[in-house]
Amino acid sequence: MSRRSCVVELFGTQAEGEVHLVDGNIVHAVFGEMLGEEAVFAALSDPEVRSGIRPAALPTEQRSVFASAHHLLLEGARRSDEGSVRQPMRRSQNATSMLPPPTKPKAAGRLPAMLIGAAALLAVGGLAFVATNNSPWRSLSPFKTLAAPSPSQSGQVAAPVDANSLQAGDTKPVLIDAVPPKRPNNSVAVTPTIIVRVLVGTTGTVEQAQIYRSRLDLSDFEEAALDAVRHYRFQAANHGGKLIPVWVNLPVSFANASTAQKSLRIKGSDTIGAKLGPALARAFKELNGAEVNVEGLGSATAFGGLFDGSADIGASSRPVNPEELRTAKSLGIELQEFVLGFDGIAVIVHPSNPLKQATVAELAPLFTGETPTWAGRVPGFSDPVHVVTRPTYSGTHSFFKERVLRLGDRNSKAEFAASASVLEHAGECVKKVASDPMALGYAGLGNLTSAVKVLPLQPAPGKEAVLPSPTTIREGRYPVYRPLLLYTRGRPTGVAARFIAFALSDAGRALVTKDGFIANDAATFIALDDAGEQGGGHQPQLHRIEFPVASTQIDHKSREVLQQVVLALQNKSLRAIVVGHADSEGSEPSRLRIASLRGEIVANSLRLAGIEPARVTLQAEGDSLPVATNETAVGRTQNRRVDIYVVERR
Repeated sequence: MSRRSCVVELFGTQAEGEVHLVDGNIVHAVFGEMLGEEAVFAALSDPEVRSGIRPAALPTEQRSVFASAHHLLLEGARRSDEGSVRQPMRRSQNATSMLPPPTKPKAAGRLPAMLIGAAALLAVGGLAFVATNNSPWRSLSPFKTLAAPSPSQSGQVAAPVDANSLQAGDTKPVLIDAVPPKRPNNSVAVTPTIIVRVLVGTTGTVEQAQIYRSRLDLSDFEEAALDAVRHYRFQAANHGGKLIPVWVNLPVSFANASTAQKSLRIKGSDTIGAKLGPALARAFKELNGAEVNVEGLGSATAFGGLFDGSADIGASSRPVNPEELRTAKSLGIELQEFVLGFDGIAVIVHPSNPLKQATVAELAPLFTGETPTWAGRVPGFSDPVHVVTRPTYSGTHSFFKERVLRLGDRNSKAEFAASASVLEHAGECVKKVASDPMALGYAGLGNLTSAVKVLPLQPAPGKEAVLPSPTTIREGRYPVYRPLLLYTRGRPTGVAARFIAFALSDAGRALVTKDGFIANDAATFIALDDAGEQGGGHQPQLHRIEFPVASTQIDHKSREVLQQVVLALQNKSLRAIVVGHADSEGSEPSRLRIASLRGEIVANSLRLAGIEPARVTLQAEGDSLPVATNETAVGRTQNRRVDIYVVERR
């Protein structure tokens, strides 16, 4: 039979019907007692509709649909979002159906989300409509959207509502982080505003996005708008004291290629992000009018943000490590490093602790647990040492471990005591030590308070014990100090270049000094060039899959992400780098093992989908590259992930 002229038989939960095609055009539709376009919309809104195909010739007088498939998609999406799709009477109520009971084809199958079944899709010319439980209007081609998870997958209780339906006392989603897309096409005589229909989830992220009123002559702009909106962040909507998912119509404007970026995203070190980063951001905004969003969760997140494109600048209180350099190289990213200043790491105890000073070597067994009590260092103190430390992805943690616990020995495997209290932020560590007479911890100069006692350190036995201060650190006399660094993807341009230039200027150095750090005395030249894209080489395309706790199962939402990756890899010049990650739960070996298992399952799924093994590379990072805090359930969920980077083959 010709699949461009056929009848698609529909078997839904509420009704049955038919869709007739002639030469690839939908010309007639019946669903229950409904006729024409209304029947198409009702059939699509049924998430359990099944379909089968049979050959048929349609008399011209039976035509009831005169709209194109393109129009049906857009109008149906609008009605579905508004909840205005009219439903047919249930079969038990429909005593006189307009169709005789169709004979169910042998090959009939459950095809939720497809307009008229796989073969009929070919007849319409390749339009494929894929549904989720929340919305049956997800277009894979040619209209790109982002899929929303079902309520059971996302943890949402309430169904999404339209922002205009919220009442007095409710709060609508508020856009808090957005970088406008650049104009993709200079041949069009207008720079349009694209309206994007966005589903904002309870975490403030974009869970689904689709073009509100598509125009074929603006397809380049629409694609650019959708790609930009995917990274937008909102303050979630609130109804009755609860966060709820909400649909909003978002106007997306474009920046010309020569227009400077108006906002900046900095991720990374808590040492920098606690006070210094926000202070630099406020001063920079006063001078330049550009918003700077600073997030300080640990130095590892600086590189995670640069790799996945969620950060323009990475702030780190330690140099990039070999594993991160390996990841950067595999993604085709060249990191550029700038020295913002220097910081000393103070060793802190409770004010009642009689210990007067220590060498660096004497501290190591106390922090590792090899010397479990204070008796070996403080006469009369036989209580256990309560070690306080930072998470493994903290730059301060990494630096202190290498410099103090391992004494600079690259072959050493020394770790903090298994009983150590791990706290997210440096300020929390200071408060913990201040409240516990048996505590031993560390913190950067900018986080110290008078509530703790700072130990003078001896570089070696017999040497002078030195307190950390701007003078002793600048002169190199205090033994535990490190650089504060900023990183970009390649040579910085636009607002990123201007921010770094400001941070290294006299005004920026004054703020570094005011916050208790040591400013970089050496001037660094930054070329202020607004033209072109920031970053070196090909920018990777990121696809992300999240996993439930301790799970390696791929759910419905993850399969959709994999489908997007497979479609992208139809371009034979591209390859996939699959990177497994874990949250901070469990031991380090178990975190690395589950990250590896997750990555292997995703990599195997791509290979089973027909992607050549040579084009799929697998890596596992454990919990070393978090994208969110591990102190909350939402943050841990975001860190339990597999990142799939689609990059050029080399």
